[in-house]
Amino acid sequence: MSYLIKFSNTASKQFQKLQDTKLKERVVTALEYIAKEPLIGKPLQAEFKGCYSYRIGDYRLAYTFYKEQKYIGIIRIEHRREVYR
Repeated sequence: MSYLIKFSNTASKQFQKLQDTKLKERVVTALEYIAKEPLIGKPLQAEFKGCYSYRIGDYRLAYTFYKEQKYIGIIRIEHRREVYR
């Protein structure tokens, strides 16, 4: 079963700003993988509790998973230094 992917405004802008074509392709591949297996990411803690993080090289994809509504909300796509701030 594949879940619907929805981008937040922030995540959409961050994806569009990615200049490295190979990185964009890796993000798309990761999104396809997460859509099929949403709990594959690392569960986050503290103020990010309920969110997950998926590693794409030095970048992280932060997302939430809504099982009942059958979609995954992409929150941020940023370099690992910036994503949790």
